[in-house]
Amino acid sequence: MPFFSIIIPCYNRAGIIERPLKSLSNQTFQDFEIIIIDDGSTDNSKEIIAPYLTNSQVNYYYQDNAGVCSARNFGAQKAKGEYLIFLDSDDEVEKNWLNDFYLLKEQHFDMLFCSVQFVNQQGKITIIDCIQPSAKNKSRGIFYAGSWAMKSTVFFEIGMYDEKLKYSENTDIRLKLVQKGVSMGFIKNPNFIYYQNLNGGSKNELNKIQSNEYLIEKHKLFFIKRPKVLQTFYHSIATSYFKLEQYNKAKKNIIKAWKANPKNVKIFFKLVLMHFTFKTNKRWK
Repeated sequence: MPFFSIIIPCYNRAGIIERPLKSLSNQTFQDFEIIIIDDGSTDNSKEIIAPYLTNSQVNYYYQDNAGVCSARNFGAQKAKGEYLIFLDSDDEVEKNWLNDFYLLKEQHFDMLFCSVQFVNQQGKITIIDCIQPSAKNKSRGIFYAGSWAMKSTVFFEIGMYDEKLKYSENTDIRLKLVQKGVSMGFIKNPNFIYYQNLNGGSKNELNKIQSNEYLIEKHKLFFIKRPKVLQTFYHSIATSYFKLEQYNKAKKNIIKAWKANPKNVKIFFKLVLMHFTFKTNKRWK
C-alpha cells in the first residue's frame, strides 16, 4: 500500500501533462502512486500519457467529462494511500516535495502544507510562505491543489469535493476543514510550483459569482461568526459583476459587503464610487 496517492485530473492536456509527470519521476521519496483521471479528453492526452503507464506506480482511468471536482473525487475513490495529494496537470513539484511531507507527517498532522513558487504569465517567480501566505489575515496554509496533502480518512469525512462547484472548490475544502478543526503541519520549503493560467475556468466571472453565492449559502453558520470573511466574499462577487459591466448588481453586493462589516472604510469608499461608474472603472481592483 503506497503512503501517498497523487491524483492528477486531466482534460485535453496533451501539450502540458508531461510537466507534472516528469517532475514526479525525480522524487527522492518513492512510496507513492500516481492516479491520472482523464476527464473525457478529446485530444491525444492518452497517447502522451501511455509511455508513463509502463511504471507500475502510474494508473490511468477515463471518465466522461464531468469537471475537475468529479475527476478528483473519482481518483480519491481509487486511491490506496494514507495521504491524498491533488496535483493539477499544468503544475510541477521539486524533488523533495514528498520527502518533506513524509518527514512532517511523523507529527501526526491531518494536513501537511509546503510553501509555493507562484509563476505568473511573464515567468516571474514569487515565493508564497505557507505559514504566512497573506498579510491581510492570520490564516495559515495555501490551498492551491498540490501544496497540501490530506489524510484520506479526513477527505472522506468532510464529504470530498463538492461537484456543484466550478470555482472555489478548494475554498470550500478549506471552510469545511476549519469547521472540522483539523490539525495542520507546515514545511517552509517551496516545493510546489504553481503556474498561473489566465485561461482556466477559475477566470470565468460567472463561475466566480455563482460559486461564491453558493458558498455563502452553504456555510451560513461559518460566515455568521466571521463577518470579515463574509465581506471578502461579497466584495469578490461585486468585483466580478463590475467586470461584467453589471453595475447595479455590483453596487448591491458592495452594500452587502459594507453591511457585513461596516467598520471597513475602504468598502464604504467603494460604495460611494459606485455612483460614479466611469470614474470607478480605472480604480476598481
